[in-house]
Amino acid sequence: MSGLKIERDIINNDRNVFKRLKKETFPLYLWGIGNVAHEVYQMLSENGIKLTGVFIDVDAIERHDFKGYRVENLKDIIEKKEKINVIMGHAQYHKMKEIQSYSIVNCVYYILNPFKSHDDISEQYFYDHQEEFVEAYNLFEEDYSKKVFESYLNTRINSNIQYLLDVFEEPIDFFDNDVLKLNDHENYVDIGAYTGDTIKMFYKAVNGKYDTIYAFEPDEKFYRELEENVKMQDMASVNLYQFGVWNKDTTLFFEKDDEQSGKMINSTTKGLKINVVSLDNILWNKNISLIKINLSAGNYEIIEGGQAIIQKLRPRLVVVIGLKKSDLFEIPKLLKEINSEYQFYLRYMESMPSRLTIFAM
Repeated sequence: MSGLKIERDIINNDRNVFKRLKKETFPLYLWGIGNVAHEVYQMLSENGIKLTGVFIDVDAIERHDFKGYRVENLKDIIEKKEKINVIMGHAQYHKMKEIQSYSIVNCVYYILNPFKSHDDISEQYFYDHQEEFVEAYNLFEEDYSKKVFESYLNTRINSNIQYLLDVFEEPIDFFDNDVLKLNDHENYVDIGAYTGDTIKMFYKAVNGKYDTIYAFEPDEKFYRELEENVKMQDMASVNLYQFGVWNKDTTLFFEKDDEQSGKMINSTTKGLKINVVSLDNILWNKNISLIKINLSAGNYEIIEGGQAIIQKLRPRLVVVIGLKKSDLFEIPKLLKEINSEYQFYLRYMESMPSRLTIFAM
């Protein structure tokens, strides 16, 4: 397979994690209180698994509650001197070894894909699309990127995080990494701007020196927070758009009960209405140098809608492709077809498969 090696590990996979948890006799503690923890807690509840407690690994001064549990810190747990099992509720899976080193910890469990909207990759899916995966794999010239590509597939297919951890180096962000080099005159497009978290990352990476920021966020609540955060930081030359981005100007409808899932529906009465635009229509006359895309779905269509800009200006792109199973082979192929001069790099933002990111330089 042109160097791409896929393994079949039927012993060490974690597809039966819930069955294993039900058989455990030691107290079960959830580690984390963020968005991953919320999804993990929901899965545990659906599988009839009850927690003993929740903790974080810092000596928090402010006490929190999580799903009715008083959140403890790791020091609290250690002082009890009782053996426990830990279930990870955050994205930093490389910390498993650290927490496992504590004498009170019997076992650390993880749920590889806690977000229901994120695709899994079955062995059958891989073999159905084997030629496409191999073609995409060969578009990466850097050896490390090929290792990351291979590790991602083996992690997903075998449901075993160890494949990822074997190649993972350290957490990075979209702009502070070994691939992307920024300058003082960036014209940055943020697709999936949320409340401005990645704009803050960008602003810090360029030390406040840039030309223009174009930020797209369709959700009304997040958009208002985005506006407020930009004002609070007194940022200049920031253009905010309360639109989604697609391959044409139109209206789409998404599931109301899961706005972040990216799951489109046909119903205009039950769906959440999102007005979307194409980059080529709204930013055609702008001098775009950098585009970041971080969404649960629609990456392919977004790039389709920016083909003219990409061909004309060859902006660098940073795209999260660890969520939708076809993105790993469809996105690099599409970008190469649009601009054959692109070189591709793969990196994990964090030690979680859904944080897989492609850099087109």
